[in-house]
Amino acid sequence: MVVMQKLANCNSFGLIADGTTISVMEAIRGKFAKSFRNARKVYSTSKKNWYFGFLLEMIVDSEGKISHVNVGKEAEVKQLEKLLEDLRDKWVLCDKGNRNANVWQQFWEDKQIKVKITGGKERQWIENIFGFLKIKLGLDRIRVRKMTSFLSRLYAILCSYNLILTLDLPI
Repeated sequence: MVVMQKLANCNSFGLIADGTTISVMEAIRGKFAKSFRNARKVYSTSKKNWYFGFLLEMIVDSEGKISHVNVGKEAEVKQLEKLLEDLRDKWVLCDKGNRNANVWQQFWEDKQIKVKITGGKERQWIENIFGFLKIKLGLDRIRVRKMTSFLSRLYAILCSYNLILTLDLPI
């Protein structure tokens, strides 16, 4: 996490936040598996299938680098609240999955964080990042048995994405 934040531009004024599902096993095996009992049943819209997995909430800076990440079973709104706790004076673009007007009003009054719900061209940027992470770097193909192995592979994939952008390697 520290490496990702050092590679990203955390002083950026505008940020984009979004979440996606990460499957760790198929739903048929999920109720019989001894590992990942803390995963939840999630629906993958791209594959039209149910999986046991987690929700990944990411914040991307203005340069396209991943600056903050949270992985858990909670809803996107709760995970985004946790991510915004350490920030101040930011403008964050979100999708409709992060609707919670009372919480965002409180963030504006306390920390000057303005959360804007949008669905335009700005949203395509982070969706393209999710697509690259899943297709090219294998974010949706993590199949391990222990939580520590899962988190280490997840953070390795996210750090490698930031390194690709920092070193200006061809994608």
